[in-house]
Amino acid sequence: MRNILKILATDGAFLYEEHHCRIVDSEYIATFGGTGSVTLRNDVVEVKFWLDRDRLFMDLRAIDRKSPESWFSIDILKQLITGEISDKAEMDQENVDFLRAKFAELQTRFASPNVPSTEEACTKMEDQRARRLFG
Repeated sequence: MRNILKILATDGAFLYEEHHCRIVDSEYIATFGGTGSVTLRNDVVEVKFWLDRDRLFMDLRAIDRKSPESWFSIDILKQLITGEISDKAEMDQENVDFLRAKFAELQTRFASPNVPSTEEACTKMEDQRARRLFG
């Protein structure tokens, strides 16, 4: 959990300082070296930072979507914006920098009128990624 809070305090500060995100949920489980999540929300999107065995990931979805299938990982979001295929979903400095630079554009893509076409594009990219990685 400390890793999530560190990134939010430093590299992720733009989320609450510039984009009005607020922490709305958190969870911590001590097993397997500590897993957990912190969810932030503004009036357009929800952003979830989550740990899996000390590796940090981030998913995003439109605020009005509640289905588990509505979350999209940073590699899919990056492909949506840039068109470049990347199978790297861990939140390293490159992905943090991308999120900072493109968060406003992501919000536009996940705003109400754009959600259906954005989700359709992201789901298609997820299917392509699954075939690429797992056959």
